[in-house]
Amino acid sequence: MNALNLCKTLKVLIVLALIMFTKKYASAEVLGDESIDGAESKIARPAFAIAYSADGKLLIVGVQKWTNTQAVTTWDVHTHEQISFIPRQQIDRSHLLGGLRSPETKAIRFTVVMEATDVVTGQKVQYDLGLHPNMTPLKFERFNSTGDLLAAIDKEQQIHVFDLKDRRELLSRLPPPRSYIQDLTFSKSGDFLYCVGEKEAGESKPGFVRAWKLKEREPSWSLDAQEQRCLRIKISTDDTLIALGTGDRLFQAGELKLLDSQTGKERLKKSLSAAATSVAFSLDGRFIFVGDSKGGLFAWKIQTGALVFELHDEKSGINDISCSPDGRSIATAADDGSVTIRSIETGKIVDHIVTSSAKIEFGDKSDKNQRETKEE
Repeated sequence: MNALNLCKTLKVLIVLALIMFTKKYASAEVLGDESIDGAESKIARPAFAIAYSADGKLLIVGVQKWTNTQAVTTWDVHTHEQISFIPRQQIDRSHLLGGLRSPETKAIRFTVVMEATDVVTGQKVQYDLGLHPNMTPLKFERFNSTGDLLAAIDKEQQIHVFDLKDRRELLSRLPPPRSYIQDLTFSKSGDFLYCVGEKEAGESKPGFVRAWKLKEREPSWSLDAQEQRCLRIKISTDDTLIALGTGDRLFQAGELKLLDSQTGKERLKKSLSAAATSVAFSLDGRFIFVGDSKGGLFAWKIQTGALVFELHDEKSGINDISCSPDGRSIATAADDGSVTIRSIETGKIVDHIVTSSAKIEFGDKSDKNQRETKEE
């Protein structure tokens, strides 16, 4: 009887909790997908990706609402005005159309059509990549620096590399058994593809890194049994170094590793008190930047390993980092929907964009938690 009463009490508490949750979020005012002039949001919309335009005049930011709807916003760096808001159910989501069943293999073949959108004009461009057997819907994609190669991960974690000009598949590979791809990047030359990921829970050393030669369509090198989950990967502008961001399963510790892009040999390692959720090289190759899951931002000199600056923002984690083409600034995208533009040399804040409310704050800012380390 006591057990029965306890179950009834738990059910009542669960119902009350659901009612309170619904009332709290149903009344919250969130910027809608079809609007760019909404009032201040009460729920943060994470900014999960960021990039400068080639001329440095625009910042393109990928944002995500609490309802899991995604969109791209574009901002003028100099006038601090929002240029466009492109709502998308899934950013860069590929569409699988025209499924055909092959009676010989009893497999399904799909025509893969990729859709890209001009972030300023909103004009859409489609890439018809032809028929491909045994392909499942794609989870995420990465272009190379010139936009003529595309790497994609399908729901079975298989890696596909497409030549968009010739409409052909260059590579199709499976990751290690029971593993998940977290990030991809091309070499600037387009000759290599690198991926990082993690193995399923229970593995004592879950992280891995893989490199492929695209022209030869064969593996180049691999690193298995990494101590932590491998979360992010970027390559330097001269194609010589790879930046690897890792984190433990609780995101309470992480590492930055610099690896030789040709061999995978470790060149530099720095320990963090949170997961390294974003990494970026400066365009001149002098600095490596790391953002962590607790809002920390770090910069080191690549040649000496000396700390340039260390900043701590207690509000939210940093999901992505982009360096301006003129080499003067870095922009960070954070979980609270903010984009912060900082000096590349000192880390001091120059501008601040609030993507979740479609409003911009700018002017002189102070970072009370900033700590700069200068070399003597």
